[in-house]
Amino acid sequence: MVYLKRFMRDFDRLEAEWMIFPIGQGHSTYSIPNWVIDSLCGPGYTSRRDLVLEIDVGIFQEGHLGPESVKQLKKLKKAMAVH
Repeated sequence: MVYLKRFMRDFDRLEAEWMIFPIGQGHSTYSIPNWVIDSLCGPGYTSRRDLVLEIDVGIFQEGHLGPESVKQLKKLKKAMAVH
């Protein structure tokens, strides 16, 4: 279980400029919800919790993203809402 507040506190303490978070692993599972994979493969291959989005929102709220990153994030969220 990832505790988002603790994770964000630790990230902030590191004063890191980047975070790389893999959303696909080499063991046939996906760490974010994905309705396409669920419909094709059945339940159990994707996460129910969108931890990647939760971390992304947390990072944004802490002001760690620059203007271009924010613009790209808005485009991505808009595109994802269309599915």
